[in-house]
Amino acid sequence: MGIKITPSRTRGGFVSRNSKLNKIALHDNVQPMIENSSPKKKVKPDLPGGFRDYGPADARLKQWILDTARRTFESFGFEPLETSAVQKTDVLTGGETDSQKIIFNVRGSQEKESDTSLRFDLTVPLARFVATNPEIPKPFKRYEIGRVWRGERQQAGRYREFTQADADIVGAASPAADAEIIAVIYATLRALGIEKFIIKISDRKELSALPTLAGFPAEQLWAALRIIDKQDKIGKSGIADELQKEFGKEPTEKIMAFLAAPPETTGTLAEIAAMLNAMGIEERYWRIDRTLVRGLSYYTGPVFETILTARRGPPDCRT
Repeated sequence: MGIKITPSRTRGGFVSRNSKLNKIALHDNVQPMIENSSPKKKVKPDLPGGFRDYGPADARLKQWILDTARRTFESFGFEPLETSAVQKTDVLTGGETDSQKIIFNVRGSQEKESDTSLRFDLTVPLARFVATNPEIPKPFKRYEIGRVWRGERQQAGRYREFTQADADIVGAASPAADAEIIAVIYATLRALGIEKFIIKISDRKELSALPTLAGFPAEQLWAALRIIDKQDKIGKSGIADELQKEFGKEPTEKIMAFLAAPPETTGTLAEIAAMLNAMGIEERYWRIDRTLVRGLSYYTGPVFETILTARRGPPDCRT
C-alpha cells in the first residue's frame, strides 16, 4: 500500500542526453546557433508535445512541494530509495498489453531493437528492488521522488513526463499500515497548506463479494466495477441505469444498497476508520466510499483516492 502525489487528468501533483545541445547552451545567443547550425535545415527549438520546462519561479515552487513531501515522509519513518529510470521492458509490463501501450522504449544508436524502457511509475521498480533484495527487513517503509514517463495521448492537464512522490509500506498487510498511509497523505497535504480535500477509502475485497451478494455471475464482476467507477461522471442514477441494463432490476437494487450501506462494525474498513479516529484525523477529511474502484487489476485490498474540494493559489515559497 502506498501514496502517490502525481498529476491527475481531472483533478489537480507533479533527460538531457544531447551533448551538442549542452555545449550550445553555454553560448549567449542560443537560437541563432541552433537555426544556423545547418544551412540545409533550420531547427525549431521546441519541446515535444506533453513535455515542459520549469522556469526559476515554477522550479522553486516545485522544489518546495517535493521538499515538504520528503520531510513529511521521513517524519513517519520512511527511508529514501532511488531506482533506475531505465528498466527492462518485460519487468515493467509483466506481460500486460495496457502497460505496453504507454511505455517509452530506450534504444541505443547501434541497436535495432530494445528490451529496455523508461519507467512509467515508481511502484514496479520498487517491486523489482524488493524482489532482488530479499534480505531487506520487513516491513520496509520507503519513499521515492522521481520523474516518470508515459507515452499517452497528449491532453489538457496530462503530461508525458512528470514527477511522482511515493510512500509505500512493503510486507505489512494490515489495516494499521493502510491507516498509516492515509495519515501520511493527510499530513503531507496539510503541510502544503491544503485544507479543502477528502480522502476516499474503499476495499476491493469487499467489492469482490458483489456477485454472491447481488446474484450475478462472478465473471461479470469487472463489468460491474467499471460501471460503478463512473459515479463521479454520471452520478448514482447514471450507474443505476447502466447496471440495470447489464444485470437487471433485482441485482441492481442489491448493488446500489450495498454501495450506500455504512461500513460494518467489523472488517478492514471499520478497523481503518477506528484507527484514523484514534489518530485524531477529523472525519471531514476522509470517508468510506465503496464506489471507489479504480481500473488497475493489481489492487487487491484497501484503495484510496484524494480529491481537492477547493482550489487556491500557490503558497509563497520564497521564504
